[in-house]
Amino acid sequence: MGSQEFFEETGYNQEEVIRHFVLDFAQKYPHVNTQSLDLETVREFLHRPYVVMAGAEQKMNLLYDYVLSQGLCEISL
Repeated sequence: MGSQEFFEETGYNQEEVIRHFVLDFAQKYPHVNTQSLDLETVREFLHRPYVVMAGAEQKMNLLYDYVLSQGLCEISL
């Protein structure tokens, strides 16, 4: 069984999970303009081995560092 079939059978919607993660991220870091953040970029980031093993809070911290270092989002102070 491929991953897509697994997701369909279990009702797991990866896109929805990523959207919720970005919404939670936006609440934690309201000064980051997440509107310009591509969901595919977030998905690829979350699948990195060092990120997969992190807890939810640490994932947000790692994503924050990543988007700042790569200039992926505008920051308003």
